[in-house]
Formats: sequence, structure tokens, C-alpha cells
Amino acid sequence: SYASRRADLEASKDDDEEWDDEMPIWASIAQSTEGVEIQPSNAPPHSRNQSTTAFTEPSLGFTSATKLAHVGGWNPSNSNDHDSMEYEATLMGERITQLYLDPLSASILRTGLRRAVRRKVRKNGDVTDFGMMHLASSTPDFIPLWAKTSELERNSSLWLKTNTVEDELLIDDSMEERLLGKVKSAWMIEMWTQEDTLRSIESELDVSPGDVHHRVDLMGWLLAAGQQVLLTDDVFSEEHLPVIGEIATEIDMLRQRVRHGCKSDLLQLVNIKHVGRARARELAGLNIRTPKDVVRMNRSVRNTLLSKRGWGPLLLDKIHAEVDKVLHRQSTSHSNERIPKIRDDDIPLSDESSSDN
Repeated sequence: SYASRRADLEASKDDDEEWDDEMPIWASIAQSTEGVEIQPSNAPPHSRNQSTTAFTEPSLGFTSATKLAHVGGWNPSNSNDHDSMEYEATLMGERITQLYLDPLSASILRTGLRRAVRRKVRKNGDVTDFGMMHLASSTPDFIPLWAKTSELERNSSLWLKTNTVEDELLIDDSMEERLLGKVKSAWMIEMWTQEDTLRSIESELDVSPGDVHHRVDLMGWLLAAGQQVLLTDDVFSEEHLPVIGEIATEIDMLRQRVRHGCKSDLLQLVNIKHVGRARARELAGLNIRTPKDVVRMNRSVRNTLLSKRGWGPLLLDKIHAEVDKVLHRQSTSHSNERIPKIRDDDIPLSDESSSDN
């Protein structure tokens, strides 16, 4: 009847609804898991008493990336710094960064080069090209060769080489196997600068041509970096600057020899375009050692060169043209040096008094 239906409706209004259509199904399932509770969005966040550590509060002026005002911006908080605290890169650190050098490599180069300067000043030890190459091969930026099992024996050629150059080394190594590997690397570069062929290097040290060229590039870069580290180091007094300049010149010459793979007497020739170490040695065999000697080449020498393998009239014309460009550029630079002009208005008057200013 109508009265019974009305009574049922009034009874249903007194019951509270315990379900929520806005709650997703996954939240309802997660709520049934022990330890998980649903927190209303308008409820205050649960605070934790976190201790201040190096991970929660950066110090020494560093700010975490999440606390920056905007991407690409820098708005550091100075609350943890003293007002007078400033950070500035040293000259050595700035130079190392510009050279893209590993800081450990720079430290090794600096230690070895300081020992080289002290040897030169005290004259109690030799500073050789092999010592410089071994120093560069001892850095983490270089990829040293590994000594084979047969080379670890006491009577091997690598072992004898290591004992021979022991006094020339500028850096020590505690592990014997690693020392032999670095000496082998320096020995390989030394053979390259002594104009040994890639085939002879491979037969002697079992190193492929690709490995030779890769390490030659690394050695040239590290020698140039070592020269900059030496010139930037400021621990020595001014009276030792000539010694530092002498070592820097030796490093630069060694770097050029490593780059071209030749002895020092060919450096003027290998800098000519189209002339490598093999052609330069053939020119030196005909008593041609400078660019001016190339220009003064007579007909008989020219015919002798043309009779050799790999030489032709077109190649000789190109070499002559390159030498003419270099010599013309040098003569032009010297002629452009302005001679001080004598001005009439600089001549003092007869009654003009002299002045100290």
C-alpha cells in the first residue's frame, strides 16, 4: 500500500551511503591493502622530521637542480655561505679544462716535468725524448700496449729495453707488468720517430698499423698538453725560466717528430705540402734539407728524383709551387715591417730646453 511504501522510503533516508562513485577502482583495491590509506586532497601533508645532511641540504654554495628557479637559470642560495666566500679557477685548472685533459693526467705530467726541470738545473740526470714519451704514455688519457707473456721473461728484448732506459724515466710504476706495457708503448713511438717502417714495428713489437697511428695521435696531443702544463706551472723562480724554455722547445720538436714520424733533420722538409717522411729522406739523400735547397735544385738533381719511384714532373711542380708560396710569404712579412720614420717636427728648436719627461 501507499503507507508501507512511504515507511520504507523514510527508513532508507536514515542510512548513510558508504560508497563513492568518484573513487577509481584501482584506488578501492589499493585501499584494501594493509598499510595503504587514502588521504583527502584537502588534508594537510604528512610532515617528516628529516635531518639535515649532505643529501637534503647542499652546502658550500651548491644548489640542487630541482631548486633552480627555471631551466637554464641560476639563482643560488647564499644562506649556507659566508659573505666573503668566492670560488675562482686557478690558472692551471683553467688550462687543463681548455686542453680537455684528465686532471689525473695533468697531475702526472706536471710531476714528471717538474722532475725534468730539477734534473736540468742540478745536472744530475738526463732528460730524453724517451723519458718524455714514457711520461705521456703513463697518463690515463693514453692507451698503453700490453706486454705479451713472452715479453715478461727476464731475457726478452722488452725487459732489456726497460733496464736500459730505467734512469731516463720521469715517473715510477709499482707494477712490473704495467711498467713493461708503458715502456713498450714509448718504444713503439720511438721506433716511429726513428723512421722505422710499419712493417718493422709490427714484426718487432707485434703492433698493427692501426694501433700505431691511433697512439701516435694520442702522443702528439699529450705532448702538446704537457708543454702547456709546463709553461703554466709557476712553482719555479725566474732564474729557471731558460731551463723551462729549453724543455718546452724540446717537447715541441718531439711533438713534430711524432706527428711526421721522422728524425729532427727532416723537420723543415716534412712541413712542405706533398712531402712526407719517405720523400723527405730521399731529398736529404741528395743533400736537399731546406725549402731554399728545393728552389735551387738543378736539372741533374731533378732528373735523379724523377728516376725514383713515386716521383713525377707534376709532383715536383706542386712542391716547387708550395715552396715559392712559403718563401714569398716570409719575404713579404719581412718587407712589411715599417722602418721608423724621421719626422721634422721631432727635431728640437735651437732655444728649446731639454726635459726629462
